[in-house]
Amino acid sequence: MLSPCTATLIALIATAVTASNIRAPTRTTSVDLFNGPNLHLKPISALDPVPGHLTNAQRLARGLPLNPPVRRRKRHGQIARRQNASPLPPITGYISLTCDSPIAEPDGPVYISSNANAFGEYTPTTDLSEVLAISVPASSGSPTGMTALNGNLRVNFPNVVAILGFATTSGDMSPGSANYAYIGGSTSTPPGSPAVTQPNSYSAAAGVPRGVESAIWQRDANNRLTIAWTNEDGSRPEVFFAYVPGANAFIITGDPAAFSANFGTTIACEATLVPQSAEP
Repeated sequence: MLSPCTATLIALIATAVTASNIRAPTRTTSVDLFNGPNLHLKPISALDPVPGHLTNAQRLARGLPLNPPVRRRKRHGQIARRQNASPLPPITGYISLTCDSPIAEPDGPVYISSNANAFGEYTPTTDLSEVLAISVPASSGSPTGMTALNGNLRVNFPNVVAILGFATTSGDMSPGSANYAYIGGSTSTPPGSPAVTQPNSYSAAAGVPRGVESAIWQRDANNRLTIAWTNEDGSRPEVFFAYVPGANAFIITGDPAAFSANFGTTIACEATLVPQSAEP
């Protein structure tokens, strides 16, 4: 028969062994939900340039955008069409941000960086040597595309676009909805079209297909940039551009308060195009 002390010791050892075999529950954070939990990311550095010419089938298999259409040359003897006036050259520059709260240290001028995060989403920088160089059409007023001229997304995903978020339930932005879209890279989509599911930087990194809109950048006479999102019914809702500190990423959403209640703090920002000839 065991003595009372021995029995107590055995009980304590059994309790300790049982406790050591129990794993603490894993807590899913709002940032996990924002980008998607338990994803096996493909490093952005592994999204190498395409070697040589690939067929459209080969590009789709690699998760890359399709080849551009081939323009056929004018046949011999064919009458040349009347040439229209040459369009104005595009404007090149970078994007300066004015935010409601500091989003980088040290506090000072902030820009969109040429370096995307691990999820293929553009990030901020205070270093002018790291800014995202971009090109936009010279005409202002109507929503247009934006082309990246440098950075780790430029080769395979040259357009700066809005990519529907992992936890977004539809292609619509509206008041009362937490739906959102990342700012990342892809190729162009038709102007005025709702989101098109196609290869993009987030999907390439996370392996999750997402819809994309590229003709979203609206520039006014003062070079202020706003975003025009197209809902599934063709309507254009008011959307807000913001930074998500917990994810180090930029988003657009139709309701910042609803987004923050589900995915964490946002900081409202305004974007301005700084033409290449302008001094910072």
